[in-house]
Amino acid sequence: MASAVGSKTSKASGDRRYVSVPRVKRAEDESSVRIEKYARVLARRPRATKTASSTALQVTDRSSVAQNSGQTAAPPCGHLDASRVYPGDMREGQMVRRISELGNFVRGLSALARFGDLSRARLSLLRVQLCGEYGECDWIARPADRWDADLPPIVGKRNASQQALQDAIKVRALLFRVLPQLHKAELRAYRYSPQESLELIVSGMVSREVKAPASVRSLAMRAKLFGLSFWLDEGVLENLQPEESVVDL
Repeated sequence: MASAVGSKTSKASGDRRYVSVPRVKRAEDESSVRIEKYARVLARRPRATKTASSTALQVTDRSSVAQNSGQTAAPPCGHLDASRVYPGDMREGQMVRRISELGNFVRGLSALARFGDLSRARLSLLRVQLCGEYGECDWIARPADRWDADLPPIVGKRNASQQALQDAIKVRALLFRVLPQLHKAELRAYRYSPQESLELIVSGMVSREVKAPASVRSLAMRAKLFGLSFWLDEGVLENLQPEESVVDL
């Protein structure tokens, strides 16, 4: 009798595990689809700076000079024509190298995304775009660690905010480490709101030349020195420009 009961119990537990697997996989698939939709929405948004150099003013000057001299102007960011940038056989080698460098960044970010110091949740890459010396990178910040659920809500929010600033600094460092031709990049970190839309919480134009002194220990101050913009209220990141920065599907 005992063995029969034990076998029924084992079978029941096995059935529960069998049922839970599709549910977990379905949740992961739904999350991936949602992230992909947000990435497409962000890719269609107009950007303030779409340049192959550091500022829009420099591109305007280059375009006017090229038109006056009869040369072909450089294409806008997102529509890079390799045949106009790299002449002859050098073109293919340069493009292969850039693709390889971009692959190194994606792999490095995947390793960084697995877990953080204050949250074991994943960081989700939304989009990355390169155009000469300029780049853009958008991602979804990690939510609060599930172990923080039993603590006061403010603790989890503060930990998630500190983790978001840490990740932003690490993403900047990774970009400039694996992409040697990159000199400026626009970074944007989002988080999910209670309504499941995206809120912009960290944004800024960062530069390779800008360094934060090692003597600066404050995480928020280091992020500011690197060129990142954010609002902290009692240690919690607030939504930047709510009327403009919320992304809905």
